[in-house]
Amino acid sequence: MEEEWWNSEETDRAAADDSGSDMNDESLRPPPDKDFETDVLPVMSVFFRLLVFGLPAIGMAWVLNETSSAFNVNPIPAMVCCWIPIALFLLVGLFSSLSTRRLRVQHSIDRLVIEHSSRAGSSSEERPLSEAAYLEYTESWHEYADGGTRKDRRYIVHGYSSEGVKWKLGVTGLASSFGNHRRKAEEIADAIGIEFRG
Repeated sequence: MEEEWWNSEETDRAAADDSGSDMNDESLRPPPDKDFETDVLPVMSVFFRLLVFGLPAIGMAWVLNETSSAFNVNPIPAMVCCWIPIALFLLVGLFSSLSTRRLRVQHSIDRLVIEHSSRAGSSSEERPLSEAAYLEYTESWHEYADGGTRKDRRYIVHGYSSEGVKWKLGVTGLASSFGNHRRKAEEIADAIGIEFRG
């Protein structure tokens, strides 16, 4: 007995749907959103920094006072010249220790945001997450005239806009604030879903 053509189509469709693939039933979900954030330094750490830099400043002012007294010179100009840079240095140190950085990897809304906030204010920069291509780690050495050297590390997310324009998003401050900065950068690249180059 021959099968009618409408029954034959239904049998073929059912066989195709029963192929053993879960793709038909399960929708594709984006990876979960993830935040990376630096912590504000504890009060004791801030106090320790102020103490370490503040005591030498007081000592220097005392030495200048004693030196100017020995030579019968007015100590006020020397002390003002000494205290202004030290006070500015201490304020910058205090504000930087109270600042936080945050990277928001938001797959749900296709957004990559880096935020920096401190007592002085806050700033943020965002890019479409789908445009991110890779996270690059570079290091360079700088030599000073006195023979000293310094190592600079940079972590930068590179991407391309829909128009083909290359963009960069620096995450150096965030990654470097962690003990194992390289591992944290690899974790960031993994959360974004891009390659880590370095």
